[in-house]
Amino acid sequence: MLRLKELREGKNMTQYELARALDVQPSRVGLWEQGRRSPRDNMKKALADFFGVTVDYLMGYTDENNAYYLDPEVEEYANAIHKEPSLKLLFDASRGLQKEDIDEVVNFVRYQKAKRAGVYDD
Repeated sequence: MLRLKELREGKNMTQYELARALDVQPSRVGLWEQGRRSPRDNMKKALADFFGVTVDYLMGYTDENNAYYLDPEVEEYANAIHKEPSLKLLFDASRGLQKEDIDEVVNFVRYQKAKRAGVYDD
């Protein structure tokens, strides 16, 4: 993992702090940084998400860090949408939208779900 140490230090974190955030042993972070072990694919994704980079950038496969969203606030919101299964289809559709636009879409979906559940009457 060529860039793990660089990214961790960029956030002023110790190996121990990163390990706690990821729920792994601190020695494992050290092994990854030394290149003696490679994390599993799901951990690579978790690390990339944690640092806001692509897996390819994290692994040193590319020098371009093309994050999916340019606005960190929109990215945070999109990640929340991505984690909520009922809104997962909207994840890709939300790219390029402003936060207010995403709020409106999310609120509409929640309204529709509540309406079907009988919470709202038209």
